[in-house]
Amino acid sequence: MSEPIDLVWRNGRLTPAAEAVSAWDRGFTLGDGAFETMRVEAGAPVFWAEHLARLSRGLAYLGIPSPDRLEGAKAGVFELARAADLQKSRGVARLTVTRGQGGRGLAAAPDAEPTAVVTLSRAPRDEDGPLQLIEFRDA
Repeated sequence: MSEPIDLVWRNGRLTPAAEAVSAWDRGFTLGDGAFETMRVEAGAPVFWAEHLARLSRGLAYLGIPSPDRLEGAKAGVFELARAADLQKSRGVARLTVTRGQGGRGLAAAPDAEPTAVVTLSRAPRDEDGPLQLIEFRDA
């Protein structure tokens, strides 16, 4: 099992994980968002451009504006890796973007500001066993 880091990168700065998401964030209350999970090697995200492109397509499909700070999220991975002393280790980063706070019920506030959060965990140990990938394709 991978071990989470108690800091996250949220909208451009490191913050304690317990303070990262508002109880009124639509990602928390309604699952209104998208995410990408990626491997981190020596403190750097692997296939960053591909992950960012796929996340951007998902956000566009959901009608969530891609926050300007998304490109800064890469720096957030580096900052978290430094803070957790993972520059020479493997990790797993997750970049989550939600529609943000605002709007009661299903109708989103038109001026909702998206929330971008990066979390980082230590990679599972090799002795935890191999990982399996199951792919589902809708025909």
